[in-house]
Amino acid sequence: SDVCSSDLANLALRGSLSILLGFLIGYHGYYGVIPKNNAAIAITAVFMMSSSVSASIAKNLGSVQGVVLGTVVGRLVWSLTGWCTWWGYILLCLSLFFWNLLTLYIRFDSPTYGGLGLLLAAFGSSNFLAGCIPDGSKFDTSGPYFTIINVIVAIFLVIFVDLLLAPGRGSMFACETFREAVKNLRKSLDELVDPTETKVRAKSGKLQGLISSAQSLGVEAWNEPRYWRTPWRNALYEQACQTLADLRVTMTAMEYSITEAGVAAHGGEKTKIFLTLLQKPEFQQIKGILYQKFDLLDALYNIFEHETSEPLTAETHEGRPYDVMADPRLRRNYRANMEAAIKSVMADINSAIEEGPEDTLETDQACQISFCLSAFLMMMDQLDSCQQAIISD
Repeated sequence: SDVCSSDLANLALRGSLSILLGFLIGYHGYYGVIPKNNAAIAITAVFMMSSSVSASIAKNLGSVQGVVLGTVVGRLVWSLTGWCTWWGYILLCLSLFFWNLLTLYIRFDSPTYGGLGLLLAAFGSSNFLAGCIPDGSKFDTSGPYFTIINVIVAIFLVIFVDLLLAPGRGSMFACETFREAVKNLRKSLDELVDPTETKVRAKSGKLQGLISSAQSLGVEAWNEPRYWRTPWRNALYEQACQTLADLRVTMTAMEYSITEAGVAAHGGEKTKIFLTLLQKPEFQQIKGILYQKFDLLDALYNIFEHETSEPLTAETHEGRPYDVMADPRLRRNYRANMEAAIKSVMADINSAIEEGPEDTLETDQACQISFCLSAFLMMMDQLDSCQQAIISD
């Protein structure tokens, strides 16, 4: 991504301001509650930094668990094993090893609790390494107390800065990225079925990246406070993102099947029989039916941006609003119409298929046409499944 983009600049600004404010508060302190000349608040703010585009209150408050547990468990184990004896050194080393083995496993294995595992490892290990305990000394509770105070101050500082400077809500970015993924998918499909475009697109990974970004932003939208807005339709949004992913796979498989010399990943010439198919008048019916379905889903996708209990609306090409759920297109049987159009084009394209022995099914023209037409039906089924889910929500 562009290092000078507005999103990354906002992220850098929020992180820098949190750290600088942490240094400022730690430098001056506050009576006996926050010690002076204290860098712990700024250091904790570094651990709290996140690539989230919105203010993640739930995530930051959840970090308290990792900090408190890491600090308390670390001090407890240190009080049991940190004696200035040979067996104390051995026990402390073993405790530190197994603690980091467990917490770092959580960090790198669990998408949900990875952040918690990192905090447990960081704050637990720092308390393990507090030096050995001389004989006759007493356990000092001020260390853990000040550590927890510093962490709580740092967390609320990060939350305040995020709320103040966050560029927007997670749901807003999720909807924008989802729309961008749909737009990119439609553009790629346009190139695929354009008879004047003789090459398939080179695979850059942009579409897959947009879909993955939309899915991760959906998680942020699910965790954001909605206040007076209707709840975020998380399950429905995940299904819509999965539909986009399925459509991408279907379209990509079609591109590989109709590319000469098997170089679809880098862009290659479309096969002769596929270009012949694209020029058939009957194929325009198949294309038109599929695009009508896409247009209908574009209107239904407004449900993710719809945040009130009012009826779901969309705009016509003339800019007039209408009730989406009363749209007569919802009752149209697009699949039956596409099946009829496919039968029509098959009767006409058979005469153009060259007969002869082929080394593989990939180079067989009849197989190429059959797979492509089946892929259009598959895309119709994928869109229809998403439509039914939105209507049923």
